[in-house]
Amino acid sequence: MNKLDVLLVLTERLSMQIEEATPEGLENLVALRDEVIQELQGRVVTDEDRTKIQMIQVRHDLIVDRMVELRDEAARGLEQIQNSRLQKSRYEAHAPVNSFFFDKRK
Repeated sequence: MNKLDVLLVLTERLSMQIEEATPEGLENLVALRDEVIQELQGRVVTDEDRTKIQMIQVRHDLIVDRMVELRDEAARGLEQIQNSRLQKSRYEAHAPVNSFFFDKRK
């Protein structure tokens, strides 16, 4: 099985289980695509190869949409971290140095 066949199988599997796709799985797919592109540029592309490439392209938008979802999710997570750091730094900036808080129980 050549790399184009592996890419086709991996793309089909990933597109059928797109909601469970992890960033690592998508990264592996992109790396394999890069390898396939390099391989195809060095040889004559057959009609069979073109058919496989078209089958991969059909699933391309679905996979890209999932990549965008994961990117947006990561951006929201980073934004929350930055906001919490900002709130913490604002709180610490106004706290007296070497002070203690004592809570009283009711």
